Amino acid sequence: MKTLILKGSVLALSLMLAWSCIKPDQTSTLTVSPVTISFSATAGEKTFTVKSTESWTVEKPADASWLTVYPDKFIAGTTPVTIQAQPLPSSSTRSAILTVRSSAGQTKDIYVEQQNILDPNAYLSFYGEVGSFVIVNPRDNNIMKFMINTNVPNWTPSVSEGDGDWLTYERVVDTLFVSVADIPSAAGRSGNIIASAGGSLQISVEISQLGLQEFGAPTADFVLSIPDSAGTELAFSKVYRNQARMTMLYIGASWCPDCHNFLPKVKELYEEFHPYGLNVYGVFLETEGDEEAYLNYIKENGLEDIDSATGKKIWWESRPVFTPPGPWPAVKENEFTRLFYGDALFTDEVSNYVPAFILVDNGGRIKKTFTANYRLRTEGEIFSLYHSLESYIERQLNCCQ
Repeated sequence: MKTLILKGSVLALSLMLAWSCIKPDQTSTLTVSPVTISFSATAGEKTFTVKSTESWTVEKPADASWLTVYPDKFIAGTTPVTIQAQPLPSSSTRSAILTVRSSAGQTKDIYVEQQNILDPNAYLSFYGEVGSFVIVNPRDNNIMKFMINTNVPNWTPSVSEGDGDWLTYERVVDTLFVSVADIPSAAGRSGNIIASAGGSLQISVEISQLGLQEFGAPTADFVLSIPDSAGTELAFSKVYRNQARMTMLYIGASWCPDCHNFLPKVKELYEEFHPYGLNVYGVFLETEGDEEAYLNYIKENGLEDIDSATGKKIWWESRPVFTPPGPWPAVKENEFTRLFYGDALFTDEVSNYVPAFILVDNGGRIKKTFTANYRLRTEGEIFSLYHSLESYIERQLNCCQ
């Protein structure tokens, strides 16, 4: 009898021990709330809650860099998660799906959307009187300052696409310091500085830079001299400020047949309009080593002739620019030509070299340029250019009727 009781007790104890080693049925859980989050166009911050019996991570798609999630991983428990959205870069809605994944393999998706819905209390503007565009000079521009008036802390500045190589900014708190590089071409260019608080809440100002040959562009002053001739330095500014209503910068060369053919017409223009306020500054683009040929050309064409009655030169002052011989088109580019063409002669963006005629007012600002690729071999070709120059100068000086 005792043996039976003992055996029964051992069996019961074994069953109890075996039952105690079996784990109860534990179910992993993962919940996320809310599962849909909407942002307005301006930058914002919201939260969602993760409840999980396991550790978890947040998976974000590659195209959702506009969202920041913190923390993006955590241990089991109830965890508030912060999600931040950058300002909406355009008026188009954007969205992303975030996935919360537990270590047990369970997943929950969160749909995040940002729409062009503006906060009625948000504002963004420039301080002071800032127009829709600003005109700047071809070179040597001062840094411009634009102060931003806004209650949106995460506004973002930018430059119009393709213009970041010459139009740049530095942001200091709510002020933009804008720099404009010197222009390398005869034609102008424009770009936009943009401040965006999200979606259609943005402001911009167009920066329009005058080209080196555009109407109203200030010309760079230069000083040229005659080789081996002391005291012959002549500044361009001295010519256009010397009782001139208009000055023609005549760019030619002794080796250029078109220039030689048209030189008598330049003299005619000078004779006709100099009494009414037209000055001329001649610049001859020559090759190093040909200094004597240049001096002979000037002498042979009477450009150094003196009026016996007055003791003054009959014609205008001219000065040479000598460039080392080299391959084409590099030989066309020098410090002087860059003042009016930038890099355009070197890149062949502008094919004309000589002759060229640049007319400026008595402040040195561009009035008109005649810089086409002239071919002046026939009387008709010569007269056509002469007539265009004569008609323009006559209108500007309002004379000679």
